[in-house]
Amino acid sequence: MRNLNTNVVLEARKFSCTIGEKRILRDVSFQIRRGEYVSIVGPTRRQDDAAEGDGPDHDRRHRGDLEICSIPWEDWKQSDLAKLAALVPRPTAG
Repeated sequence: MRNLNTNVVLEARKFSCTIGEKRILRDVSFQIRRGEYVSIVGPTRRQDDAAEGDGPDHDRRHRGDLEICSIPWEDWKQSDLAKLAALVPRPTAG
C-alpha cells in the first residue's frame, strides 16, 4: 500500500470525463480532505444504458488533473483503490 500521509485525499483540477458520447463531468475542480464524507448523487441508470456503456472496450476519455493522496489517479492499481473507497449502491425497486 502507498504512503497515504496527506490531508487532501482527492483533488480534481479542471477535470472532464466523457464515456462514449456522454459527458459525465465538465471542468470540475474540488478537494476532499481527510475525514470528510462525500456523496455523489445522480440519476438512476436504466439497464440498457448500463449494458451499452460499461464494457472494458468502451470509449472513455478524460482531461485535467485528478490526484488521490497526491498521486495521479492513472498511477494507482485498481486493487489499491478498492481499499480506499466505498460504493453504496442505491437499492433497486422490486
